[in-house]
Amino acid sequence: FCLEANVQPMLSKLAAMGLLLKSQCSCRISTTVMLHKKMKFSYQQGHAWITAVRKHQRRADNPWVPREMPDRVAIAAATRGGPSGSRAFSEARPELVVPDLTGFQLKPYVDWAAKYGGEPELTAERLFELTYAKSAGVDS
Repeated sequence: FCLEANVQPMLSKLAAMGLLLKSQCSCRISTTVMLHKKMKFSYQQGHAWITAVRKHQRRADNPWVPREMPDRVAIAAATRGGPSGSRAFSEARPELVVPDLTGFQLKPYVDWAAKYGGEPELTAERLFELTYAKSAGVDS
């Protein structure tokens, strides 16, 4: 055999159980995979904050999408003393308040390409007339 002395007893036990043939023992093998279990890395479980940051970044990319308020709350059995699960509560359901617009002169929708009325352009002179001309006593 061309193996180290500390690996020899383990290989002889494997050969006795029929798991290893003697012809396989003639070359040098790596025993690290056989002896150790798959290692668990601590950093694999600590990435929840990264997913939370990315979720907030996606929300910031689409600020026009409204967030919906939850209408159910998960209650743990240990905190309440009862069965665990989610319970609905009516106070959290949104109520849509729609005003009655009958008889209202303005329309609820204005086209983006709509032209303004005959309002003149706001220049420095017009801004002065609107704000300071009356207090200064200047006739326009």
